[in-house]
Amino acid sequence: MEQKAKILTVAGKGGVGKTSICASIVRLLVEQYPDKKILAIDADPAVGLSVALGVDVKLTLDDIRMSIVDSVENGETKEALELLSEARFRIFDALVEMPGFAFLAIGRPESSGCYCKVNSYLKEVISILANSFDYVVIDGEAGIEQIQRRVMEKVTHLILVKAGGR
Repeated sequence: MEQKAKILTVAGKGGVGKTSICASIVRLLVEQYPDKKILAIDADPAVGLSVALGVDVKLTLDDIRMSIVDSVENGETKEALELLSEARFRIFDALVEMPGFAFLAIGRPESSGCYCKVNSYLKEVISILANSFDYVVIDGEAGIEQIQRRVMEKVTHLILVKAGGR
């Protein structure tokens, strides 16, 4: 099945304005295309896009992932397919409906260092949600790890933001 969504990702070094650019893109899309379905994803653990867009986030993708991990660790064994199905269903619990767009936050990692597990979940989330929206705008984490790890493999438009200077 061909992907209908245009998926725009803003990536680059930390502190160069990625979040501001993403928020501006979301606002412009909402204004220019009021009849289109738009999803904003904050894939940066620094969690700034929600503030820039005025979204009150109650549940993140990492919250969902961790609750499923906790249930398994507490002995609540379920079949792998049932857990995957639950994770896919709960994605919609984390979507925040705003005027003109929906919003989803990846959340913060449980510890410093690798963010691999939640990035793998994000890759799955993008695949699941991409065809439910016309535009998906992703505020990527600082650096290019999400791109290197192919988290953003369905991206149709990539904006790399470089710091100014000499």
